[in-house]
Amino acid sequence: MTAPPSLRAATAKSFLRRRPASSVLAAAAGAAVLIERTASLRDPRPLEEAVPSDRFDPRAVSEYWSNRPVSVACRLGTVVCGLGPVAGDYLAAYQIRPRLAPASSGGAAATETKTKTRSSAGKPPWRESSGRL
Repeated sequence: MTAPPSLRAATAKSFLRRRPASSVLAAAAGAAVLIERTASLRDPRPLEEAVPSDRFDPRAVSEYWSNRPVSVACRLGTVVCGLGPVAGDYLAAYQIRPRLAPASSGGAAATETKTKTRSSAGKPPWRESSGRL
């Protein structure tokens, strides 16, 4: 037995009031699924067939990916997550750490610090065994 429409509407309103973030997230996920499904119904060919691999066709690439904005956003997120650690290492090694190092008056200690920005093993300087940041 199903609930009367007025009770279902009241339950939906109370859910929206109690959990607005969950409601928005669920609606966004539903819209994303709908967009992707609509794109696959319009052009059911896989990427390998829709975009030629023997030559670059910008129109075919643009047409294929403009219909799939959710796939583009997911791929962009994957690339950003993959490059995040690399960018973090770069910022820490070459932008943040040099600004935190104490200013020295020169001499042998300063020369050693300048030449030791990267170890021969390829590890960033803060991961060496000296115990210092």
